[in-house]
Amino acid sequence: MLGKSLFMGLALLATTTVATAQKTLNTNKAQVAEKQTVTKQNTLNAKSEAKAFALEVMKAHFRRDCNFIWGKFASTVKVIESGQMITLSEGLKAEFCNDNPLRSDKPVTYDMYIANYNTDLFTAAELKSQHPEMAEILNLQSNEYLFLGSQRKSETSEYVFRASDIARFVVAYVDGQYKITAL
Repeated sequence: MLGKSLFMGLALLATTTVATAQKTLNTNKAQVAEKQTVTKQNTLNAKSEAKAFALEVMKAHFRRDCNFIWGKFASTVKVIESGQMITLSEGLKAEFCNDNPLRSDKPVTYDMYIANYNTDLFTAAELKSQHPEMAEILNLQSNEYLFLGSQRKSETSEYVFRASDIARFVVAYVDGQYKITAL
């Protein structure tokens, strides 16, 4: 009889242990799902903030506000084509500010830009999927995004730039703010 009672006790203990383990597993799954949802939401918020930053930089071009744009550069900026790192200086600022990328033969506005150009922002994963060659060159980090605002929506879209490469840059969240880290 003692053997049967011991067996029944062990069976009850095993059943209770399995139920507790299942409950813990379900709780852990729910916590992981919640964490993934929060992470995804944070990623979406960061991407939205980065795009808003990039569009503010573009608006500044149409206001001819070079000081605003210059203030948004990181202290060193990578040149996308060459990979060269450039340290910003007052001489470089004067050169940058004197080179207006907008058409000079007619007035152009930010609204014209939005109507005629795509304004895409890519995470590292999106860039690797959609533009693998550029992804390899840029090697974006998790806090960086590529803003591609230099592609016209169609062949009949109106040009607003003399040099559209100014509408292609890398945005990074650095020290609590967004900065342009590559151009």
